[in-house]
Amino acid sequence: MRQQGLSIILTVLLSLLAANAFAYDIAVENSDGVTIYYNYINDGRELQVAQDNSYSGEIVIPEEVTYMDMTRKVTSIGDRAFWRCRNLTSVTIPESVTTIGERAFDGCTRLKYAEFESAGHLCSIEFKDETSNPLNYVHHLYIKGKEVTELVIPESVTSIGGYAFYYCSGLTSVTIPNSVTSIGNGAFKNCSGLTSITIPESVTSIGDAAIMWCTGLTSATIGNGVMSIGNGAFSNCNRLTSLTVGNSVTSIGESAFDGCSHLTSITIPESVTSIGNMAFANCGSLASVTIPNGVTSIGTNTFYNSGLTSVTIPNSVTYIGNGAFYGCYGLTSVTIPNSVTSIGNGAFRYCFHLTSVTIGNSVTSIGDQAFENCSALTSVSIPNSVITIGYEAFYNCGELTSATIGSSVTSIGDVAFRECSRLSSVTIGNSVTYIGEQAFYGCMSMTSITIPESVTSIGASAFNGIDLKSVISRIENPDMIKGKEEDFYKTFSMNTFNNATLYVPAGSIDKYKSTEGWKDFTFIEEGLGPNNIANVRALPVMIQNEGGQLTVSGLDDGTQVGVYHINGSQAGSAVSRNGSAVINTTLQPGSVAIVKACEKSFKVVIR
Repeated sequence: MRQQGLSIILTVLLSLLAANAFAYDIAVENSDGVTIYYNYINDGRELQVAQDNSYSGEIVIPEEVTYMDMTRKVTSIGDRAFWRCRNLTSVTIPESVTTIGERAFDGCTRLKYAEFESAGHLCSIEFKDETSNPLNYVHHLYIKGKEVTELVIPESVTSIGGYAFYYCSGLTSVTIPNSVTSIGNGAFKNCSGLTSITIPESVTSIGDAAIMWCTGLTSATIGNGVMSIGNGAFSNCNRLTSLTVGNSVTSIGESAFDGCSHLTSITIPESVTSIGNMAFANCGSLASVTIPNGVTSIGTNTFYNSGLTSVTIPNSVTYIGNGAFYGCYGLTSVTIPNSVTSIGNGAFRYCFHLTSVTIGNSVTSIGDQAFENCSALTSVSIPNSVITIGYEAFYNCGELTSATIGSSVTSIGDVAFRECSRLSSVTIGNSVTYIGEQAFYGCMSMTSITIPESVTSIGASAFNGIDLKSVISRIENPDMIKGKEEDFYKTFSMNTFNNATLYVPAGSIDKYKSTEGWKDFTFIEEGLGPNNIANVRALPVMIQNEGGQLTVSGLDDGTQVGVYHINGSQAGSAVSRNGSAVINTTLQPGSVAIVKACEKSFKVVIR
């Protein structure tokens, strides 16, 4: 009997809990018979609508509530107050409400009507997030029972609060008065019915995502008073074609115009000093841009996948970020000014039509994949300031025919020039200590390579996939490399080991013949080494020199001709046609050079 009594009590308690599982202070029935639950706030002087999942149908929140002879204003709608009230169809919010909590209307999927007292009231409400605003589901603005499509914000408003008109797709136009000084985060986000917006000169800041996903927007004017454009402010306004930016803007936030795929031009004012990551990413129609002189860095993915065909980078920029111009397929040429010290990873990756790049003489590092798959790039000169060339930096630049690696480079990264199939001439500077794995793998047009004496390590497959005719090594004390017994990982190709001539410094041939990998060369000769260059025999070869251009005559057609500085570094190369070869160099009259042809070498004085 006792157990049966306990069961009845437990059942009653569970029923009461099921009826209302949420905490509240009071429950008051409206004149229409609907009960609304409240909590006391501000020391009991005001009321907040409390959470309850039983709200349904039409809810009219009163401006004030009288309970036990005490009248209090309703000033707040609490966190998750109407959360998942899937049968809620209508809500009326009085002018007394100033804050609406997090996820207050989240999951109200059948909500079709939300009424406010005025546009000014809506601008003043503090919405905690996107789902605090019932417009997230209603999509249409109703003021005192009337739908508003052409919104005129009253002049009494000084600030448009965050998420004020979020997802109000029924709006077709908005007029912002000169009294407004700020537009909050997400204020007009997802207002897809807007076609244009003018932000007056009184506004100084545009919040994050303020006008994001306004997919019907075609033009926007940002007044001269605006100093900052927030993160994602106009992101994914994919019909925006025209944009005027005021001349007081100092910062453009991250992803500010990301996904504005129809934006054809933008003038960034000289006042701008900061452009955020991905600011103009995925602007596929943006053909040209001039970056103002105050900008010091171009951030990560700033112009990622944009339609740029030209870009002007000012002398103020010191850093080009990772992926800054990644996938700018239309970009044909770029000049990196002397102020830039670092080119980030993937900065110009997949710029398929980039034919010309000038790298300034202050750059110290070229990042991983910086120019990967720039398949139209024909030549590159890496200045003496550069110390490191990153992984896959020029990988698969199929039209690259020549590369000069500056004298300060100490490391050529793994796969740096792999599959540059037309690369026939490469000059490696005298400071390089490491040539990475697969660094020149598959550079099939190369016939000769000179390895400077500074090199202490050559990675696996560094020169595999190439049938070289000669290898000139300046290394006095060679370290082991991957030899013929290796499969994919051998440093040189099998044909190079079997058929090419390895030229080594005088007095070092025995070291090479006893060192792992190097000993696999069938033909090893002493010649063109730093210790015996003076012993190269001189013959009267007819050479003409005009402005650094050498013409070597008296050769059989198809003869490979190489010209070298007295220190052994290559100055140029060519293949003879019609009995002569023309080589463009920077050699000056009076200098001594070595001309190599038909496996013979000649010392000549340039006239």
